[in-house]
Amino acid sequence: MDSDVIFYVNIFLLAISILQVLANLVVLTAYFRSSQCRRTDTIILLVSLASIDFLYALLFIPYVVYLLVESPPHDVNYNYNAVIILATGGPPAALMKSGCVITSFIAIDRIVAVYFPAKYYRLEKRKIMHCAFVIALMMATIDGAVLFGTTKIASHPQCSTFACFTSPFFQTYWGMSNMAVNVLSSVLTFIVLVGLHRALNSTMLNRSLERKRKADNAATRTAVCILVISMIFGVVPGLINGFAAYIELPLLKNVGFFVGTCASVSGLSHAFIFGMAHRDVRSSIMAMFLGKTLNSKSASMGNSIAALDRSHYVVSVHS
Repeated sequence: MDSDVIFYVNIFLLAISILQVLANLVVLTAYFRSSQCRRTDTIILLVSLASIDFLYALLFIPYVVYLLVESPPHDVNYNYNAVIILATGGPPAALMKSGCVITSFIAIDRIVAVYFPAKYYRLEKRKIMHCAFVIALMMATIDGAVLFGTTKIASHPQCSTFACFTSPFFQTYWGMSNMAVNVLSSVLTFIVLVGLHRALNSTMLNRSLERKRKADNAATRTAVCILVISMIFGVVPGLINGFAAYIELPLLKNVGFFVGTCASVSGLSHAFIFGMAHRDVRSSIMAMFLGKTLNSKSASMGNSIAALDRSHYVVSVHS
């Protein structure tokens, strides 16, 4: 791939990563500031995904900054430091698996909510969802262990991406395992969409469950949008990357360079969807950015009225 193209792609990745950090930070802050959001069990997995996206972008920034700083001039071979590449590129690569896994858990959560509402709304979900978040992080730990356990640190001249610094075993394992999780997530997303279509055309006889389902519409709407975005930006690049790792075609391996780009765009999209599609999170964000402004305007208006009253009082006394 042309060095100029790689340079500008890295600039784009840096910009997207910074926006991803800021957007997910806003979403997480809004969640923890709102007692209503914290009491809602059905969005715990969505918050977990926002946390993973935030960590991914935060850890990805040093990696892409190093690529930009050490980017060679035109027609000069790349000569990146293998230790720095693996140390900065390894953690975000491992967290990509966590994002895929937590997305699958989101789909499973919505499947249970749509197909088995009576059991779902009586279930103590908080501990289960916390366990799902821990499992997702454990998968990242496994990927990190495989990476550093199978990769020998060595110089790779003319290598411009993280992948060619890793071992062939890790490339195959990482590509195929991510592809498998992405395919699973796609199948689960399809099941969710079918269940939602059925639910929209039916009404529950139990009024209590019907009210809970309607109250849960915000979480369902947010989850479906996130699942579809993840399927677009995760499954297709994941399939290409896994296929390339399996058959070892150099031409297809170049496509793997854009897997990180798709992951960053997906993480940024998740934050905007979560912030706009979920009513409680959206209200908390609006309170964060507009509350102080509205309060200050109200306070200034109150001060003006008070000053006006005092002036009228002074005039009346003198008269």
